[in-house]
Amino acid sequence: MRYPYKLVVFDFDGTLVDSIHMIARGILLTNEAFHVKAITYEKAKSVIGMSLDDMMEIIAPDLEPSLIPDYIDHYVKYFRRCDPFLKLFPGSLDLIHKLKENGMYCAVATGKSRFGLSRITGRMKIEDLFDWSICCDEAKPKPDPDMLIKLHKMSGIKKSRMIMVGDSEHDVRMAQTAGVDVIAVSWGARNHEQLVNMQPTKVVDNMQELASSLGL
Repeated sequence: MRYPYKLVVFDFDGTLVDSIHMIARGILLTNEAFHVKAITYEKAKSVIGMSLDDMMEIIAPDLEPSLIPDYIDHYVKYFRRCDPFLKLFPGSLDLIHKLKENGMYCAVATGKSRFGLSRITGRMKIEDLFDWSICCDEAKPKPDPDMLIKLHKMSGIKKSRMIMVGDSEHDVRMAQTAGVDVIAVSWGARNHEQLVNMQPTKVVDNMQELASSLGL
């Protein structure tokens, strides 16, 4: 059987890993610690997937520039304390195994740094499941298409046989700009209605729908 896609590129936080609440809460707590103007939980969620540097303009626009390194350090330390509690969404591991069993390649395109991604995938013992991965310190951050363009070149797989799977507008816009199909999942940073408004190739609400959309 010829599957519609050969390379499935996954976002990490909010798509494979249930980390949205921890990230958003970490932002809110760090803002409080640095006496930054309060933002909503939804606003904190909206930046997930972006690089830390790009997030700052949205989550802490009134922070003194000289304090940005300390702010980021505070947030990163909080998130590292949460690492032991991070888990894969139910069904995500089975999905990746099925993709691999059917001769498909899997990759990650994430707003995490290489160190951050390696730390978590290493603890979860899932790093070998991904044929390629690219992080925000190795390419221009989302929604710039650079990550997908680099994965296209690294893999040698045609864009028409690549698909992005993500949970935010940053993933959708990155894929659309790169000319790659994109499936938006509603269990992460954005709900079904919000994702539909972004006009991805498809919106799915559970792992079974995702598997079917990928041809499994």
